[in-house]
Amino acid sequence: MRELKNLEKICAEKGHDFVEKVKEKNKSSIVNTVNKAMGILQENGIYAYFIWLNSRSSDEEKVIARELINTSENLLEDYDKEIFKSQKGFQSLFEADDIRLNSFIMMKKLLYLMLTYALYIAKGLSDKSDEQGEDNG
Repeated sequence: MRELKNLEKICAEKGHDFVEKVKEKNKSSIVNTVNKAMGILQENGIYAYFIWLNSRSSDEEKVIARELINTSENLLEDYDKEIFKSQKGFQSLFEADDIRLNSFIMMKKLLYLMLTYALYIAKGLSDKSDEQGEDNG
């Protein structure tokens, strides 16, 4: 039986942790990447979400996307450790034959909630360009 956890709190913490790890990057890049990731997840599902994150090409986007992948995998592992027992990361989701639909739907909701928290936290970051302008003025 799965241990009862405060999943909302876990999603909020993971969203915060993600932003803390990438906050040195351009705020608009963080916000745009998270926004796009939310759209892909919502419209196309978990697999498309991970594929899209892996396909980022610019250096800054790659760093942000890699951290989103790590955070997402950590969140899903916290939700159900059995899913990631093979150490293959998100690929484990698609190799497992026994993931029930309700578990898959729950994982999608958790990822979306974590991204929502990350988005609002990232929007609260100050712009580096604004800070540099104030320092010069």
